[in-house]
Amino acid sequence: MQERFTADPQMSKFGLRVKKVVAIKEAGNKYQGVATIQYKGTERQVPVHITAEGENVIWRTDTGAFMFLMQQELEEALAK
Repeated sequence: MQERFTADPQMSKFGLRVKKVVAIKEAGNKYQGVATIQYKGTERQVPVHITAEGENVIWRTDTGAFMFLMQQELEEALAK
């Protein structure tokens, strides 16, 4: 996750830091978890869905999981 947040131009501007990911096996190679993401000094819990096969891992979040980024940016823009 951190790799994507750092490399993706759309995400890197936010300075997100993955503090930890806790996941439990759902079935087969699928896992459900929660990522603790730090944004501007505040930690947020983001649900994450993980599929792992050998060394290959993909993850996704629910739609709107990072809405807090837009809310914070809007609040800061309105405060100026």
